[in-house]
Amino acid sequence: MKIIEELKFAREAIDSFNIEPSGKLTLVSPTSINKKWVNQITTEFLIKYPKIQLTLCGSNSPYRIFSGEADIAISNINLVHKNIIKLPVFSSSKSLFASPSYITKYGCPKKISDLINHACLLNIKDSTDLSWEFSENEKIRINPRYITDSTDNLVKPAIDGLGIIWVSKDLVQNELNVGELIEIELDIVTPPLNFYIYYKPVSRASNIRLLSDFLVKGLQKNCNRSVEGISTP
Repeated sequence: MKIIEELKFAREAIDSFNIEPSGKLTLVSPTSINKKWVNQITTEFLIKYPKIQLTLCGSNSPYRIFSGEADIAISNINLVHKNIIKLPVFSSSKSLFASPSYITKYGCPKKISDLINHACLLNIKDSTDLSWEFSENEKIRINPRYITDSTDNLVKPAIDGLGIIWVSKDLVQNELNVGELIEIELDIVTPPLNFYIYYKPVSRASNIRLLSDFLVKGLQKNCNRSVEGISTP
């Protein structure tokens, strides 16, 4: 049986070298991740493989693989399922940010409970109960000034002084570098925000595997913080 499997993989490998990859793929990934990294990586992928057509959708749900809506998903949802391949890709950290003008006008919160008295800007997809959960023991229900369904929609209002946002630091690093936003440091330790790539088991010669491997390399190169224990099956 092992010999048969090895011959099968060898035949698939030979075929993959002889045939230029072609076909359609659908990838779902959070909009903020797409804007920061995935758009560039997938553009490079399509330039390298011109016969592949890719559809990229903004979503944080790996469950769309089960419904057939997606071939690959990038998500920070920690899904464990026997029929799904899960590849840890990179980790990030969330923090609080506001503009210098907001801090000047309203002051800086010193502890989590102070957020109740501040204008907060919320991504409803991440906080359906209108709460920010900093850890298992640190959670506060806020009264959001502004609610949206995309983290991307939070950054500009925060820069303009509308309120405080709680997002991945990687996503606003440029704004921090130029002083448009300031990190609000509270005495809390938040767990890492881990991102994964998901897809159903496929052969090594599959276009799905081809894109998945390309994404893993591209994301780890750009983020420079892979999740400990990553392995590519």
